[in-house]
Amino acid sequence: MRTLKEASITESRLNPECLIERVKILGIGLLVGLIGAVTGARLIEGLLYGVSPLDLPSLGTSILLLGLAATLACLIPALKAGAHQAD
Repeated sequence: MRTLKEASITESRLNPECLIERVKILGIGLLVGLIGAVTGARLIEGLLYGVSPLDLPSLGTSILLLGLAATLACLIPALKAGAHQAD
């Protein structure tokens, strides 16, 4: 029986079901977060100085970066699950 390290080096497989499940959860989280950000921006609009409450470049950049980081975080368990299935 091979160790996990040996299996991941020789047979780097991706478990697509694991990745798809996590990316769906990620999409839902990003959508809920965007709704919360827009609602929160409306609530604190009077406290903001020099920035519009819906600064699209800031919202877009944060969604892109958080989505990329979360997708990479989902990829690691999917690769490990694929390595375990290879045995």
